[in-house]
Amino acid sequence: MTQPGSTVLATDASAKATQRVLTLYPNPARTVLSVSLTGVDKLATVKVTDVRGSVMSARYLGNGQVDVADLAPGIYVVSVTDAQRTYHQKFVKE
Repeated sequence: MTQPGSTVLATDASAKATQRVLTLYPNPARTVLSVSLTGVDKLATVKVTDVRGSVMSARYLGNGQVDVADLAPGIYVVSVTDAQRTYHQKFVKE
């Protein structure tokens, strides 16, 4: 119930609670890339692609680490999928 001249501000707390942030480090990487997705205990799938979209043979080591030692130097995209959606972040391989 509101009074005349009052203002009601509604916020969606659930939208803020489900916001995810994908972090890759170190960036640039040489041998191992650490992957962190806030709010997720276990990463469902991790995929590395080059800038043309070709899937690369980088190996997910578990515990949020990807072996990138065999990748040629260049720019790549890590895609992480959880139960809700897929997140993308670029990284540089030295």
